[in-house]
Amino acid sequence: MKFKKHLRTFLALAIIFLLIAGFNSKQAQAVDIGGELNLNAGLNYQADGDLTTSFSGSTELEFYLPATAGLEPRLVIQGSLRDTGDADFNFKYLYLRRRFDNGHLTLGRQPVSWSYGAVINPYDYGFSIEGLAGETLTPGFDGARYFHSLGGGRSLQAVINWPEYNSELDQLGFGSRLRLPGQGYDLSFNLASHEIPVDPLNPNLQDRLTRAGMTYSGDIGELGAYGAAGYYRLNDSEIDDWIIQLGLDYSWQTGEFADRQVMLQGEYLRFIQNDLNMTSLIGLAFSNQSFDEQMPGDDIPANGMAGGEIFTARDLFVFNISTNLDSFTNIGLALLAETENNNIMAAPYYINDLGGGLELRLDGSVGLDSDNEISTGISAGLTYYF
Repeated sequence: MKFKKHLRTFLALAIIFLLIAGFNSKQAQAVDIGGELNLNAGLNYQADGDLTTSFSGSTELEFYLPATAGLEPRLVIQGSLRDTGDADFNFKYLYLRRRFDNGHLTLGRQPVSWSYGAVINPYDYGFSIEGLAGETLTPGFDGARYFHSLGGGRSLQAVINWPEYNSELDQLGFGSRLRLPGQGYDLSFNLASHEIPVDPLNPNLQDRLTRAGMTYSGDIGELGAYGAAGYYRLNDSEIDDWIIQLGLDYSWQTGEFADRQVMLQGEYLRFIQNDLNMTSLIGLAFSNQSFDEQMPGDDIPANGMAGGEIFTARDLFVFNISTNLDSFTNIGLALLAETENNNIMAAPYYINDLGGGLELRLDGSVGLDSDNEISTGISAGLTYYF
């Protein structure tokens, strides 16, 4: 287990965090704890006729450590247990942030998000998902990040991360982002380079993926519009491709008292030359330590061949619609499709706040694969927030 390999290092860092943050001006301060506990059970019927069940549990604990002058610590621990008997315990975030007049420096395992409203961001530092079927997944990286404010909302970021603690120099990941927002729009230029497994089933087969592109978001009347364009290259294999993305979102109020909001979002992502595909993005997730247990298909239903082929296709359609039935209940539907093998997947979901920090979530999935065979699944989960 990866945690065991680095147990002493993690515990030493955690102790240092507590010692640094636990005292401020000769006075010890209490450390508050919050988090969540999740239990999930599922039933899946595959296109080949197999009927399977699943059960999993996960927990997340965040220690709200007091900050000292100019120094902010963060410690978030996560664990999971699956019906296969596999268990994982790790640090989701573990970092120190030093603030300066015009920016900050962050060292340790930290979230790095270069979001601009897209569900799938092809030029994020890593692989993340935002708002797909009501789920948002943001990876954490072990490394250092410097953020510098240029004024007027403009900023420059530089990131370097190490995939393992004994990483060689040529295994390091690095990236930078220049953000230049203006009146009514947000523009950024991103660069990132990582060692990734080119075949998720064979993690020892590595290549360096370098990406450079620009992202844009703004408004067209009452519509929100966003997009991205840029270049992908596998350096060792000398394979490259261009990728573009276009997206729109729109929301409006409905109901007798206009107290119900309906949100629509649709986007299309495409590898132009068809020399690379979505496997490159999935490889980013497999290359990241804190994202191993959050792959597509776990939090977001993606059972059967349809789910697998969609996340390795040359293009991807994403459509989200959601609304609140009342102050405690949200329902929605996510649709994913690709044109190479004509795979389609629908994922309806229902979320209800039961009160007392308890939330019920129901997920369904229906997938149509390239052989016109249907796979279905349903899962129910309870989450307790504290």
